[in-house]
Amino acid sequence: MNTNAMRGRFEEWLSVFQRHKDGRIHLHLVVVCKEDIRTGFDFEAVKRRDYSSASAHLRAEWKFWREHAQKYGFGRMELLPMRTSIERFAGYVARYVTRDGNITRRKERGARLVRYSGGFRRVVKGRFTWVDDKDRIERIARNQAQAFQALRIRGEAEFRWGLRWRWRFNRLLYAKPNVFITIIRTAAQNLEYYDGAEFAVAEAWAEWGKGW
Repeated sequence: MNTNAMRGRFEEWLSVFQRHKDGRIHLHLVVVCKEDIRTGFDFEAVKRRDYSSASAHLRAEWKFWREHAQKYGFGRMELLPMRTSIERFAGYVARYVTRDGNITRRKERGARLVRYSGGFRRVVKGRFTWVDDKDRIERIARNQAQAFQALRIRGEAEFRWGLRWRWRFNRLLYAKPNVFITIIRTAAQNLEYYDGAEFAVAEAWAEWGKGW
């Protein structure tokens, strides 16, 4: 699909791989369309299945994927304009890199979970940066310091997991304050039973997901 359908169809694209509990593959994609598909788009009307506000370009994309998705082994595909802010949208995509670590990620060891077109690296460094959100950056820095202390890893993260260690804990570091406190406390307790901070955190998320 990347080679025959995505290339040349979008300006840039990024996909995050996720495997559902039943084994099926699901992809979360960010694509930069060649034309504006957001202006005039009525999100509330679309929820009511009124698609009259969709642009001609977006309708053409819908038609293309209805006719071609199955050729590449995919079922239902949905393409919609970005509704929220860049920060919230980036957070939505990023959390699928680490979510369900106790179920989906352990089965994908060695797999390439994130794929992107050649130029998307420049886009990520530019438009998707959070440098202007000072409060968020400070909160995440505090979360990181607290997590390092509670999980007993402190300055060892880069040594243990390499320069890209943060993706292992993104879901935790960007969690809402009340969720962060719950997960970090449970993970700290789990260290008594798990040999490794990442497994302790994964189990904490699993327990949290059960709704206790």
